[in-house]
Amino acid sequence: MKSFAIKFAQGNDLLFGIAPYQQTKSFVNKIASFENLRAHIIMFAFAKLGFPYSAAARSFGFSRSAFEKINGYKNTIETLSGDDDLLLREAVKNKLKIGMVTSERAFVHSETEKTYSKYKSQKLRHTSTSYHYSLKNKVLLALWHISNIVLLLSSILIFYNSVFFLPIFLKVILDIFLINIFHRNFGYKFNMIEIVILQIIYELQIIYFFILAEKFSAKWE
Repeated sequence: MKSFAIKFAQGNDLLFGIAPYQQTKSFVNKIASFENLRAHIIMFAFAKLGFPYSAAARSFGFSRSAFEKINGYKNTIETLSGDDDLLLREAVKNKLKIGMVTSERAFVHSETEKTYSKYKSQKLRHTSTSYHYSLKNKVLLALWHISNIVLLLSSILIFYNSVFFLPIFLKVILDIFLINIFHRNFGYKFNMIEIVILQIIYELQIIYFFILAEKFSAKWE
């Protein structure tokens, strides 16, 4: 792929790109697509800040020398899933140069699961991998998600004191603003109502999947 070849020629050891889902009208697809979008936004933002932690295997590449330097998959066998993320972890440990491919021509589309049950199993596999991230990335991700969840749950306190309306209002406005800026960059399109509803589902699912993933055992069909 030309976009990857150009980046490798610039001296990158590992590269990851954008891997959106093909959007349909099904509710499971909307949930999965929105989650994928949010994951990409966080993934690329953290990478630009110097903390790469995740990559989609279907849009992921590395040089042979880099693969040999990190001893291939030798240090990623603690879990059956997430070998792409764990290879990235090993690359960071070995101070390899990690780059991003954002060209629309390099998008790698795929289909979402058809049922929520299968989607949940897929997300539990992905979430269980996060337990094997570096400590620094686990702390940063925890702080990010906890702050978002606290803001979301502050809406419950509106009935106690109207002052709590302000943080949830600001969060909703910020979420809409961010999604409107970035959704097309990552191959998606959501309207305002979808953004609000799907953002709430997304935050609640983070808690749900994180709790279940602790005892989850990866299985491949």
